[in-house]
Amino acid sequence: MKIIVDAMGGDNAPMAPVEAAVRAVKELDVEIVLVGKKEVVEKELSAYDYPNDKISIANADEVITNHEEPAKAVRSKKNASVVVAANMLKKGEGDAMLSMGNTGALLASGLLIVGRIKGILRPALATLLPSAKGPKMLIDAGANTNCKPENLVQFGIMGSIYMKNVLGIESPTVGLMSNGEEEGKGDELTKETFPLLKKAPINFIGNIEGRDVMEGTADVITCDGFVGNVILKTVEGMGHVVSTKVKNIFMKNLFTKLGAIFVMGGLNEFKQSMDYREYGGAPLLGTKRPVIKGHGSSDGKAGFSAIRQAKKAEKLNEVPIGCVIVYDGKIIARGYNRRNTDKSTLAHAEIIAIKRASKVIKDWRLEDCTLYVTLEPCQMCAGALVQSRIDEVVIGSMNPKAGCAGSVLNLLEVEGFNHQVKTTRGVLQEECSAMLSDFFKELREKKKQRKMLAKQEIQQIQSRKQ
Repeated sequence: MKIIVDAMGGDNAPMAPVEAAVRAVKELDVEIVLVGKKEVVEKELSAYDYPNDKISIANADEVITNHEEPAKAVRSKKNASVVVAANMLKKGEGDAMLSMGNTGALLASGLLIVGRIKGILRPALATLLPSAKGPKMLIDAGANTNCKPENLVQFGIMGSIYMKNVLGIESPTVGLMSNGEEEGKGDELTKETFPLLKKAPINFIGNIEGRDVMEGTADVITCDGFVGNVILKTVEGMGHVVSTKVKNIFMKNLFTKLGAIFVMGGLNEFKQSMDYREYGGAPLLGTKRPVIKGHGSSDGKAGFSAIRQAKKAEKLNEVPIGCVIVYDGKIIARGYNRRNTDKSTLAHAEIIAIKRASKVIKDWRLEDCTLYVTLEPCQMCAGALVQSRIDEVVIGSMNPKAGCAGSVLNLLEVEGFNHQVKTTRGVLQEECSAMLSDFFKELREKKKQRKMLAKQEIQQIQSRKQ
């Protein structure tokens, strides 16, 4: 996969985009094209050690700043980094485009250069927000301020498709943002949109209110870009304000400062969990090719870390199975398959991670924890997960021959047991399956080569005897 990155976009450009690119090519199976002022990007890259064949530079001498009118700048600055990146994406010189720069310029480039999918009236900026029930999608988050009912309906449909296919939610619920739950509530736009959403091929649950956003009432929240951007910025600032206010209270005197020692870590974690940027970039849904608005660090960390653990196993000639266990939004344990290395039947990724997590929590019960694993657990690991009282298991690739989370058996959700594990399947399925397929392909190749070498040795011995 080749990703085109606007190297000049963002407050910390080119440092942040370059650093992200280097990490990506080292830890993921991707190629990166950095678009920006060549001499500037080269200078920044010189500070890193990275595979030269994985990162290339496309020169772009101009930059669109936050103070410029986006559409006008996109039309006039043909050699701006975001414009060059969009044209490259349009020509098929990459699979996706990422920018951390001027949002308006990115949206204009996506619309004017990359183009809309046939039938889509307006592409919409979709972002994942934190909630009490996990990440939920807000669409539109700021791309379209003057919308028609048909736009909001399409936003809901696009959001539903994304949540089903990317996050693995079978039938995502869609809520219409309003000032009341009743059908007749809201402004004219909301009132006209409601009956159209009822007829749409989605799981529409009606109007939702502001408090429902953080409660996670709906998987997809559809609204115009003005309302969506207000919600986005409110959530963004919430964790910071709460954390700062509480921090100030604890800093009042010696006794409160002593108390802060014990709780400040938890407060910082809370702030982080409320930061929408932790949930990754926001895709511009409705464009012909993927256009992503970057926010910095991503909620994909958990799934990414699971794959990274699997990569470690692969280096040991083990079947590449990796997992992580997450508690309170933080990875507390990692594990990868070591069965051959340790010469132990029990050395599966899940078992190793469970042991480590129990040491961290200081309890055999892993309640409120989620385990992310690249391959469907076997009967041993599935049983251990039930016994550990873990809340949820997120699975990448299924194992039709030996999987016990839905393939051969489903030990995680047996009603007769005293605990059932919530199971989400197919997250990063392609990546996980490809990694396993590549491993076994290479393994078969090695076996074939060993057989050929053995055959040649036998033939040589026989010829010498003759």
